[in-house]
Amino acid sequence: MEKKKLLFLDSCVRGKETSRTLELCQYFIDELGDKYEVIHLDLANMELKGMDKKVLEERDTLLKAGQRNHPFFDLSRQFAQADLILVGAPYWDWSFPAVLKAYVEKISVDGITFGYKDDKCVGLCKMEKVMYICTAGGYIEGRHLGVEYIKDIFLRYGANEFYDVTAEGIDIFGNPVDEILSEAKEKICKIARNF
Repeated sequence: MEKKKLLFLDSCVRGKETSRTLELCQYFIDELGDKYEVIHLDLANMELKGMDKKVLEERDTLLKAGQRNHPFFDLSRQFAQADLILVGAPYWDWSFPAVLKAYVEKISVDGITFGYKDDKCVGLCKMEKVMYICTAGGYIEGRHLGVEYIKDIFLRYGANEFYDVTAEGIDIFGNPVDEILSEAKEKICKIARNF
């Protein structure tokens, strides 16, 4: 039997040497064991362009021609076919690094990740669950715009369940960083058991 696909959207731009978000994501993947085929997209090292005029024109031309199988839409089709999604995103400027936004713009395609039925947006993705893992140097104070944005979009695109874990205050002098990360790992472990 073919394993389900877990698509890991890694926007941990600092890389594996220093990213504590990436450390927590790897912990989550390790806790899952070999249940899933993990497809790791290192967004920081991909040539993702935001939607400028040229990119929009190319996309619109392809869509008008009905060419949704064009390589331009490879990331959209890959996202739509993933069974589970893991988002790793440090807390930056009240949300997440820009590479994640560029990726969301790239995969958001009418007829692949979403469509319309009776004038309502419907999700076309097969994803069952989404896990969002984050670390924050300070305190978010109850409103994580990055989580809210990704949750809203991915639920619209078809996700059934959304989970998130954020380790906060890890850059504040005197805070017990190891303890904070350990508490986050406990939460991650509980979610991974049912993922």
